[in-house]
Amino acid sequence: MTGFLSRTIEGLFLSTDRQRYWSPEHFGLTGREILSPAPDGSRVSTLVIDPAEGKPAGTVLYLHPGSHNRGFHLPQVAWLAAAGWRVLVPDYRGSGASEGSLRPDLLHEDAEAAAAAADVRPGELIVFGQGAGAHAALRFAARNPVLCRGLVLESLYATRRGWLIHRYGPGIGHLCAALLESETPEPAELLSRTGIPTALLHAERDAWLPAAEHRALLRHIPANCTCWEAPGAKTSEPFMAPGIWREKFLCFARSALAA
Repeated sequence: MTGFLSRTIEGLFLSTDRQRYWSPEHFGLTGREILSPAPDGSRVSTLVIDPAEGKPAGTVLYLHPGSHNRGFHLPQVAWLAAAGWRVLVPDYRGSGASEGSLRPDLLHEDAEAAAAAADVRPGELIVFGQGAGAHAALRFAARNPVLCRGLVLESLYATRRGWLIHRYGPGIGHLCAALLESETPEPAELLSRTGIPTALLHAERDAWLPAAEHRALLRHIPANCTCWEAPGAKTSEPFMAPGIWREKFLCFARSALAA
């Protein structure tokens, strides 16, 4: 029973579906699907968007926040292909076009399946994650330090139990945290010992990430981590339109690949 309750609580971090949303064509781009096996034998579907023209400046692996599916979040990264980058956007198992069952604690495996199928090579990869996808990005980087040259993390919580407590408040939040059974390394721990250049973005009006969790995470910032604060911005808003945050992303990514 406790295992079932723990899996149910893990589901609070994700709210995926299989509906159709945006496609590369909506942004004047061309995408192709590749399928790759996950450790459980099911296939992960990854959308590959090649740059609009010319040789890619590098590859960005995008791990979305865990709501809806990759199509819903394409506006977060389509601009990168227009700017000359190859973009990989996997659907997590159990959502979108991927097979299998959703495993909130194993999203990094879906990322690894996508990178392997796209033949990502050392020295070319930036991983961009939001929310639960930011946690998965840190786990991916910890397991694949040779592949990953830089991390851009938005809406990253310090710990999953802390997120539950601060998100759902005293009582319910503490009960959920107590019932969560997991040995998954927490973001604060992973961030504190990562040797990979990292940009940590926090939107001031992020409704998904409790402010207390962001403050807790800041206590674990390593020397190679740059903190970006987006005043007045809402959840997942900074990269939705042209402006300073897209420029910061590109500058950081170019610098990370050149290091």
